[in-house]
Amino acid sequence: MKPTHHIASFRHLLATILLGALFMQGCFKEDMSKCGIAVRFKWDKNVSFTNRFGFAVQRIDLFVFDGDGNFFQSHSVQASQVPGAGLYLPTDYAMVLTDLPPGNYTFVAWGNVSSVLSLTPQLRESTTFTSSLLNLNVATGSMAPRTHNMTLFHGCVQQRRIEGGLFGTEDVLIDLTKFTNHIQVEITTIGKPESITNLDYKCAITSKNGSYRYNGNYANDNVITYDPYPATISSNGTVHNFDFTILREVLEQNGVTNPTESRFMVNLVRSDGTEDELIDESLIDILKATEGMTMPPWSDPNTGNPDIDDEYRIEITLEYSDENTGATVTVTINNWESAGGKKPIK
Repeated sequence: MKPTHHIASFRHLLATILLGALFMQGCFKEDMSKCGIAVRFKWDKNVSFTNRFGFAVQRIDLFVFDGDGNFFQSHSVQASQVPGAGLYLPTDYAMVLTDLPPGNYTFVAWGNVSSVLSLTPQLRESTTFTSSLLNLNVATGSMAPRTHNMTLFHGCVQQRRIEGGLFGTEDVLIDLTKFTNHIQVEITTIGKPESITNLDYKCAITSKNGSYRYNGNYANDNVITYDPYPATISSNGTVHNFDFTILREVLEQNGVTNPTESRFMVNLVRSDGTEDELIDESLIDILKATEGMTMPPWSDPNTGNPDIDDEYRIEITLEYSDENTGATVTVTINNWESAGGKKPIK
């Protein structure tokens, strides 16, 4: 005869232990905040080297992929949906997921996705981690939308083992990287001869950085053009100002330096519509000229890092000595002189 009463007693004891553990951890439908997977976010790759998540991120879009790289689920939250939050999500904010069975998962977070961006393709079960993209919504031709002070963030944790959060909270921490660069341009004309009239300037940035994969790598070779934000274009006759917000500039990817081939261009425009090229240089080379701005562990102390530096101010000065020798063009980035030379502008 089988000792069924012993088996029943053991099962009852096991069930009691499990129920007690759930009770102690608060894992009931009335309060699921103490169980499941708590996904937290940090942004300390900045010039202060402190966690500034609670001062910069208003919205998080989280995407979860299973161990085979297939889309599993997504979640979105804005600061306005979090009790007690102000303009930004709280520094200690945690997105709690209560329905992840045990397994390996990849977590992707995008912060502050706005209407000028799209996440493609339409996420469904057949969507994979490698096929998912973030795209800048390019308008007519190759022109990028004019954006102003949009700060995008990205973070990714790949193949993290999850036990299901049955007996309490499992933490997943996602380190965010700033995925936009803010560039201000000021052009100043000094000592312009009277024979040179009605000078104007065009300023643009071209790049292949309009599309990124969910692992943070840029995705294609389509060249787009960024125009400056309209409200920031101003001139008082001798000083012209332009303001750009562009998607992340990549210093190096897969052993290739400046893979997006971004360029910074300035043309002088005359009253008859003719133009003279003032600057056509690699944007990465210009941004890297801001040596000494950032420190380890994320960058070489002798060069700038677009992922960390908050913004760049490019000051271009055209100084004329006379109308025959033309102007001396000096370029300064965040108070570091980058280049100089004479242009035959008469």
